[in-house]
Amino acid sequence: MRHAARAGFTMIDAMIAIAIVAILGAAIMPLTHGYFTRGKLNATTRDIVSALRYAQAQSQAGVDGEAWGVNVASGVITIFRGASYAVRDSVYDQTVSFPMDTVVTGTAEYTFDEQSGRTTGGALLLTTSAGITQSIDVNTFGTVEY
Repeated sequence: MRHAARAGFTMIDAMIAIAIVAILGAAIMPLTHGYFTRGKLNATTRDIVSALRYAQAQSQAGVDGEAWGVNVASGVITIFRGASYAVRDSVYDQTVSFPMDTVVTGTAEYTFDEQSGRTTGGALLLTTSAGITQSIDVNTFGTVEY
């Protein structure tokens, strides 16, 4: 008497399939982490550049008859009205947060002259906890490059 062939997966088949999926997942994980880290860094860079350009436009337009500027501190970008961050009128502050694992070094404050939009110039270097970096350069005319 012959036994009918059984269709389906054995426990060994299922374990092999799970092992393959686990190995692929472990191989892809570092790639996706770098991708998301780079994306957060690019978003932070765009936020800082947008803040710089906005503050310069406010100064050139003579909004409230004051200079406008940007201060970048630990995890926060602040657009302020006034001659400097220290003597600003905080009522007009506009803030944007960025990931705390991004360290910003370099010139932390830029104040744009009323009408001309000029500033002292400088550079910012953004570094993630994964060691990925991005630089932002601001020249004395207020032109931002990154």
